[in-house]
Amino acid sequence: MRTILKRNTTSLCPECFKQVPAVVFCEEEKVFIEKECPQHGPFSSCLENNVNFYKRFASFSVSPDPFFHTLVLPVTYRCNLACSYCYAHYSDLPDRPLGYFKELISQFKGVIVGLSGGEPTLREDLPEFVSYIKKSGKISSLLTNGLRLVDERYLRSLALEGLDSVFFSFDSFSKDFYKLTKGEDILEQKKKALANLEKLNIKTVLSVTIYPGINEHELKDIFLFAFRNRHYITQLRLRSAAPVCHYEASGRYFTSDLIRMFSKQVNIEEESLLKYFIGRLPHFNLKREGHTIHHVQLLMKGVCVGDTFVPVVSRNALIGTFLCLKIALQKKGLLAVLKEGKRFFNIFFHVNKYKKFGSFFMIKNGMHIFATEFINLFKLWFGFFSMLPVRFISWPTKDNIDLEEVDRGIAQLTQSGDILNFCHAIVFDENFNKGRKRSA
Repeated sequence: MRTILKRNTTSLCPECFKQVPAVVFCEEEKVFIEKECPQHGPFSSCLENNVNFYKRFASFSVSPDPFFHTLVLPVTYRCNLACSYCYAHYSDLPDRPLGYFKELISQFKGVIVGLSGGEPTLREDLPEFVSYIKKSGKISSLLTNGLRLVDERYLRSLALEGLDSVFFSFDSFSKDFYKLTKGEDILEQKKKALANLEKLNIKTVLSVTIYPGINEHELKDIFLFAFRNRHYITQLRLRSAAPVCHYEASGRYFTSDLIRMFSKQVNIEEESLLKYFIGRLPHFNLKREGHTIHHVQLLMKGVCVGDTFVPVVSRNALIGTFLCLKIALQKKGLLAVLKEGKRFFNIFFHVNKYKKFGSFFMIKNGMHIFATEFINLFKLWFGFFSMLPVRFISWPTKDNIDLEEVDRGIAQLTQSGDILNFCHAIVFDENFNKGRKRSA
């Protein structure tokens, strides 16, 4: 049965890329967008695989005053890789001069400026970009594949100019993955660059693209790596590869699919994730908490124990646990408490809301956990959560973009010089590059 969810919204014709009226409807638990171009006729495409997820996070009204907190500037379209799955629109366009970008930065009313490409580190004047952003009172972010960050002196030069954060592309721990997608094994270079970022204490966002049938099985390993290194990794971004530009996907994941896969791999029920760990996205409309069907952020609070993530969902539970521990120490002493580590963890994971998570919280090796995670747990007892934001992203394409869902947040400079929402800009550039050949 077909049920209308949005009667009036706006999309793009996938042939001429002009804006056209569209309708969003659900059928057999999936969500579709239907539109018709006066010139090219009707089109229909899947928008989400889960209608309940859509209803929970979709925008059903146009923002009266769209606000972009971040502006992404492709400072070059050159790159030192030729990834077979890349969405970027490499072209023969020359680099724009620094002065051009300075004017855009000075006029931008948001707070964050991202430097992207291509590969932005190929510009020799990149430190000047960072310096100007700093002097403008804005936050600078570098979106990079990280190969030039292997050079610690180069990375230090950017840090000295005021670089605030790095969005670091890291899709796998497998050498075979990089050989398949990049044509060469660059895993060790990636690890070296990450080590330099840690050494210089530069805030790093680990940006992971999930490709169907290739690296989705690594979700848990990448999450645990990011969580253990949250002293410098401040966020994990899990993005589904979308059929944009050069990437022709045989299949794709929507945001709900990514969350479901993540739920299974970390062994936490999907509904529990969305109920207890949902986090507000900054700089957005507070009514919607910043989430859309394309961007959902979870605040993963807990501790890592071996290859297991142990979540924490209630401050009250932690306070109660701390009081129990305090009484036990006073009555029995430290040695007795350590011997009763298993009992302690059974108490720890069965108070208040933990019961709703099920048997996952029955920790068998309590003694080992107690010893190895004692310091982290002490932070938790006092209410200082160990937390890592995990953002799930599924980009829309020319086939299923709903412009009401991308009317705020992050803007990007297009190749023609327009400033549009990031997702809209990516699709716009796909049209701009029709007939162009990708540079080697």
